[in-house]
Amino acid sequence: MTLAMDGMSSCCQQINAVPPQAMASAATLSISLFLCVFGVSPSLLGMALWGVGLGAQKAILKAAIVGMVPSERRGTAYGLYNAAYGVSWFLGSSLMGWLYGRSPAALAGLSVTAELAAVPLILLVARMQVAADAAIAQD
Repeated sequence: MTLAMDGMSSCCQQINAVPPQAMASAATLSISLFLCVFGVSPSLLGMALWGVGLGAQKAILKAAIVGMVPSERRGTAYGLYNAAYGVSWFLGSSLMGWLYGRSPAALAGLSVTAELAAVPLILLVARMQVAADAAIAQD
């Protein structure tokens, strides 16, 4: 189910007819309502939402690579991106599994801390993008 939602989410974003955030929100709401109405277990709901999130991340981040890397180096960039993503996912999952066995509260604290630490980075990247867009507009 997760992979199906991942694929559907990625395909919908490739169409570019709807902004990714709106598409992801609509898909999440639709799936949530469907699963809740038909009494599907919370784990299936979680799998569906995870799939939508994966699809959104894959489509958006791969599209960002296209804008940052020259076409002749794009294959290398995709390879490095996927390698870093996979290793990070493995290490993060290993750490979270270890913490879950020791203290679920510590796991929750790590999750919240990591998400809050990402906020300044997101804001920094957004400012850099606005500055880059402004520089392009002046040329």
